[in-house]
Amino acid sequence: MALNENGHIAETDGNKVHHQEEIVIVGGGLGALCFAAALHRLGLRAVVLEKSDRMRSEGTAIVLWTNVMHILEVLDLADQFRSMYINLPGQEFLNSDGKRLTTLDFSTCEGG
Repeated sequence: MALNENGHIAETDGNKVHHQEEIVIVGGGLGALCFAAALHRLGLRAVVLEKSDRMRSEGTAIVLWTNVMHILEVLDLADQFRSMYINLPGQEFLNSDGKRLTTLDFSTCEGG
């Protein structure tokens, strides 16, 4: 990829420009991918940049906060996610000795 004369990112094959990207999204997380999908639905093209060379699924939990669920609603994807998730009532943070540092109670959060 290279910058064209207008400062936009463009894919090149030799001296040929295939298409121009107006929007660059840095990071390939769930929020970034949803944002890219929303832009696509609006007819806008974007490129998502991710430093990892592969998708990872091991040892991972996805927490969908309220703002992400609002985005998924707009994309008509929220119900698919709701069918797979577990409502998390709270979270505890422990130090390396197992001593509780703090507790978060999600039951008072919107959607909690």
